Amino acid sequence: MTQPIYRFKFSPDFQLALEIFANIHRLDETSLFRENWDRWYDSNTMLIKAEENRLDALGFKKNFKDKMYKSVRYYFKNKSLTKRKPRKRKIYIGLSQVLLDNMSSHIAKFIIQERMRPAYAYNNFIGNSEFNMNIYSEEQRLIKEFTMNEVDIEAKIKKTYKNRYFIYQKQNKKNTTE
Repeated sequence: MTQPIYRFKFSPDFQLALEIFANIHRLDETSLFRENWDRWYDSNTMLIKAEENRLDALGFKKNFKDKMYKSVRYYFKNKSLTKRKPRKRKIYIGLSQVLLDNMSSHIAKFIIQERMRPAYAYNNFIGNSEFNMNIYSEEQRLIKEFTMNEVDIEAKIKKTYKNRYFIYQKQNKKNTTE
């Protein structure tokens, strides 16, 4: 069975033709833009028909001319011409394997059996004296190695715990349905 398509995209060649038109008429007033669009549409009927047939074969059922016009008028025309520089990513700071293993064992032993919400599960984990020493040593390591403050450390541990909770929960559901 094929996956249904929810977003029909133009082919790269056709999209380039639309972008060229939009860049040429970027500064036109609305009425002039519409006149130029009608002229361009009439002079490129073969290209347009080929793309319409391609999208029709993929299952596109809406108004093709309307889709083209809206793409040119509201997307390609207003698209920035300058390339943005990619943002520099933050360095990833991982937690120790010991703490990750503690989280996993806590989730497996206590939480899934009692079906606690993730927030309650996290509070139970933090309040459990069995894991306090490992949490404390991990906090000290993060302060020393990465100069993180206590608020960021708590947020990191909480996010990691909840992510592991949801992953464990998702895997548990998958295993019970099979």
